[in-house]
Amino acid sequence: MYSAWRAMLTETARFVDRILSAPVSVETWHWASDLIRGASKGTYDFDLGFATFFLNRTSRSGIVVGAGPIGGYNQTGRWKIDARYNGAGLAERIKWLGSVSGHISLTNEDGLTFLHNSLTRTPVDHTLFFVDPPYVHAGGRLYLNAMNEAKHIALSDILQDSKLKHWILTYDDHPLIRSIYSRQDIASLDVTYSLQNKRKEKEVLIQPTDLG
Repeated sequence: MYSAWRAMLTETARFVDRILSAPVSVETWHWASDLIRGASKGTYDFDLGFATFFLNRTSRSGIVVGAGPIGGYNQTGRWKIDARYNGAGLAERIKWLGSVSGHISLTNEDGLTFLHNSLTRTPVDHTLFFVDPPYVHAGGRLYLNAMNEAKHIALSDILQDSKLKHWILTYDDHPLIRSIYSRQDIASLDVTYSLQNKRKEKEVLIQPTDLG
């Protein structure tokens, strides 16, 4: 993900050219998938960034690793691999992103490290943190970097017991999360997923009881 964001922000014109010139095909999907599976963590690579972007737009539910291409490998599904890949429209979005890159700070830090460092480098009294960690129940299947129970608890400690006063958090509705955030305001959300079969799941939106 870091390479994707860095490529879009710092090599915008090159990224736009690649969006418009790359064949939207199962062959390109395999190229992107193979590149990501063999990538080294923590290093920037333009091709890796585009591969991540391409898979997000052409894989089922936008899942980069662990989901097949929209329409299936033989493209016999109702929707084809280019269903979410409008090259011209995507190019315009990336151009806009590049135009505001001077207002965006990108890091490649672990989420817990980022929040900890924000205590000293960010005006926390005037900053709202939106935190969207990996799910507890299916995190290992949906995310490249899942979190174990200890990390979920460590995140709750940073949010609830530090000077980070303004934050909003989204999670899957799991007993662990309801337990460790029991002091906060928790709202239930109905969310529809369509990775394989369309279904509704419960998520929660959590915020400090005194937010606002």
